[in-house]
Amino acid sequence: MASAAARRRLGLGRYAAVARTYVKVGLALRFEFLVGLGATLLNTWILVSVWSAIRSGSGDVQAAFDAHEMATYMVVAQVVNLARMGHASRSVIYRSLRQVSTGQIAVELVRPVNMQLLRYAEWLGVFLVDALLIAVPTWLVFRLVGLTDGPASGASLALFALSVGLGWLVLAGLHFIVNAITLMSISGSGVTMARVAIQEFFGGALIPLALMPGALRVVADVLPFQAVTSTPTLVYMGRLEGRELVFAFGVQALWALVLFVIGMLVWRRLVRRVQIQGG
Repeated sequence: MASAAARRRLGLGRYAAVARTYVKVGLALRFEFLVGLGATLLNTWILVSVWSAIRSGSGDVQAAFDAHEMATYMVVAQVVNLARMGHASRSVIYRSLRQVSTGQIAVELVRPVNMQLLRYAEWLGVFLVDALLIAVPTWLVFRLVGLTDGPASGASLALFALSVGLGWLVLAGLHFIVNAITLMSISGSGVTMARVAIQEFFGGALIPLALMPGALRVVADVLPFQAVTSTPTLVYMGRLEGRELVFAFGVQALWALVLFVIGMLVWRRLVRRVQIQGG
């Protein structure tokens, strides 16, 4: 029993080492992060300005958010969303796509590792770097200029951190499924870009879900993307309390588990039929 536990600890230690390695790699990409930070600040400013203009002429938006709440929502939503798609995150995703197109995936497949846990470890490392070098500075800039509020309370901040973690697990599951599907495709760029566009729209990064028309809101409610962006943002703002908060966390945890299992099943099925490209 002890030896089995030791082997499990050793296995998990390997994946933790992978995550640490990708943190170091990400921290070395200083120029790319400066560009990413600038682009994130500009994108967030544009969205805050656009929604400020929309709110001034829309009674529905005014009823849902006051001016400061609207700015806070958009800033936090962009921080939560773009921290997961910074330069480091994209570099890992597109490296996986290149491995398929060049045939290098064959080397990955013969390694004695769990490919799903390996990918999760890689994404965890680069996510931490994106959060440190893009998300936190972006939030801090808008906080210092007074365009966004802080967390609703200390408890909201702690719950926000938990919600971001669960949202990351959901996003990692989505990443892995898309990456698995690319094994059967000549190029996975189109699938990846479609996933990002759908995630941003139905996740609440561009439009708060509370402002979506009825039919779109129903679709958004049954998709996992809200667990990535909208839920952490509303937790930060203190908009979810009591049973609603517990339900939201339950939905995040359920999607994280469901996507992990789906990814595992998809990988097992597709890896048996993979056609190695390149040469």
